[in-house]
Amino acid sequence: MCIRDSYYTKLFEVSLYGGSLVKPLFFEYPNDKKAYSKTDYTFLIGNAVMVAPVLFQGNLFSYPYCTNEHWYDLFGRNQLFTYNPAETEGEQLTLPGGFEFVNVLLRGGHIIPFQDALLAKVRRTETLKILPMEIIVAPDHNGLANGTIVVDDGDSIAPIENGEYRHLNLVFSKAAKKLTVEVLHDYSKVYPFEKFTSLSILGIEDWAEIDTACLADRKGEIIKINGRYDSRLK
Repeated sequence: MCIRDSYYTKLFEVSLYGGSLVKPLFFEYPNDKKAYSKTDYTFLIGNAVMVAPVLFQGNLFSYPYCTNEHWYDLFGRNQLFTYNPAETEGEQLTLPGGFEFVNVLLRGGHIIPFQDALLAKVRRTETLKILPMEIIVAPDHNGLANGTIVVDDGDSIAPIENGEYRHLNLVFSKAAKKLTVEVLHDYSKVYPFEKFTSLSILGIEDWAEIDTACLADRKGEIIKINGRYDSRLK
């Protein structure tokens, strides 16, 4: 799997607004005591993705601490931890892992871009330019999620300084059954919208009857596209 464009987006935002790309969990949860003591072997990428690698030879498990929010398995797409309104702290999980597989968790309330580099057997970042991109929506316990995506041509020396990039803001509402995409900055010569070929919404258990989505372009024209509910992932 590949979250290269998520890295790129976070680097863009850090360069503008400050902050950290890679950080410990307690940076996001300073009031959660377990976020200090249970996170020796995990780290965050931005504020949406948690990585829980296996660091010791012979160990086949990783032990991520999930704060009291929805957390999803980015690879398997299933929900690993559910928000509990009666609790203030989360829970440490035990997940199978190894040196050939790293557990990556997605925090509820966020939207990220994703490319399946493993399935496509990608060996060079150059290949990612032509690989389709998926948008993954991970709703929080209120059914809301948001995220940003920044893409450019991948070759230019100073695309941001020259304005040669696309900057998108995405907002999802489960109650409204709607994903809104706002174009914050547009440059039509890089990364055509057609490369966003799929949308996955995680943790939805009551949309099994929905098999069609409507896409409205900037001209207001409506396009119907087929959808599929996966009961294994919900």
